[in-house]
Formats: sequence, structure tokens, C-alpha cells
Amino acid sequence: MTPSRVYPPERLSITRGDLEGFARSLTEISVLFNGYNPDRVGPRADLVWFKDTRGTIWSVVVDDRSCEFMFEVFSLCIENVSASWEIHKKKWPKYVTPLPEINFQRMPFAVEIIYVLQRGEFILSDPGLKGAVGENPIWKSGSDPDNLPKEAEATCIVSVGLLLTGEDGSRLLVAADWFPLNLIVTQDDASIEEFTSQCTAVEISEYAKTLRS
Repeated sequence: MTPSRVYPPERLSITRGDLEGFARSLTEISVLFNGYNPDRVGPRADLVWFKDTRGTIWSVVVDDRSCEFMFEVFSLCIENVSASWEIHKKKWPKYVTPLPEINFQRMPFAVEIIYVLQRGEFILSDPGLKGAVGENPIWKSGSDPDNLPKEAEATCIVSVGLLLTGEDGSRLLVAADWFPLNLIVTQDDASIEEFTSQCTAVEISEYAKTLRS
């Protein structure tokens, strides 16, 4: 038995060239925390800024996608903010405001390898779901992409996060939360283990090959 609806993978919103640029020498970070932490698995944020050795500024936010009614998934959008600002400055010089001042701090460790985390997400109809209201309640969950339940009604493999790692074993997780449009940003080992237990990790240079140029 296979799921009745298998959707194409939802990948990071970024081009191959930009992702390859993003993966090079991140040195500074700034996190806009929102203070909302519904399930206490790491601090929650709206936005993460990174700066690299060339002074390029990158932003990471949650990007929501709708596979079908009642099956919404959340990936990440990574943008070269410096390049976008330069483009807008040339096109609309009278209307472009300066880039905002960002309180950057040094990265907590030297980033050696970045992994893209992919999770299999699925929905099931469960009339007996406790606490559900209305007709035909839907249950949404996730698992390792290789172990999606055969009884799932719809599935999608979603690129849900970034795992930045250092030579000394340090780790930083930046990932889409289950709660809509929230980012998880944490170095807590227990939180990282909990999140990555449902994911496969792909080294970012290999992942970039799956994106359009």
C-alpha cells in the first residue's frame, strides 16, 4: 500500500548559485527572537541574519507552501539581502531605503559543514483523534523520509532546516517549527537531537545540485 497522493519535494527557496555562496565562510549572526515558545523546544524566532567574510548579508525565514487543502508544509527561504538591495537601488533609486542596522555577533563557532535537513511529512484522516472537532479531522506528522507510513493519505519530503556544524563538534540548528512561520534557533543538544530524529541530513554542496541555477 502506498500513499494516495505523493507530492514533489519542497526544497529551500534559493538558487543553486546563491546556496553555494551562502555556504562559504559565515562569520556573524543576528537573531530576531519573537518570545513565543509553545512547546519549549528551543527559542523561537522570526528571522535570522548571517554575514559572511565578504560582508554579504543573508536572511533566513520560514516559507510556507500548500500541497493541498489541510496539508500545509514549511520550508526555508534564504535570501542574499545585499544583492537584492543593490538590484532595488539600481531600479528604484528614489525609493530604496538603507539596509537596516543589524546587531551582528560573532558566530559561536567556526562553521565547517552545513547540512540541509529533510523531513517526510504526511497527513492521515483519524475520526477517533482525541480533542479534534468537526467532521473528518486530519492528523499531520513527520518521520524520516525513508519511513513514511504506508497508510498516509498524502506525503511530501520537505527541506525543513539547516544544521551548522563546527570542527569541534559544535552545532547550531536553524529550522522551521511545526508552529506556522516560527523558526527554531538553538544550540541545545537535546533539542537538536529531537528535531533531527525525524530528518535526513544532506551536505549543502550536494543538496545544491538539486536546485535550479
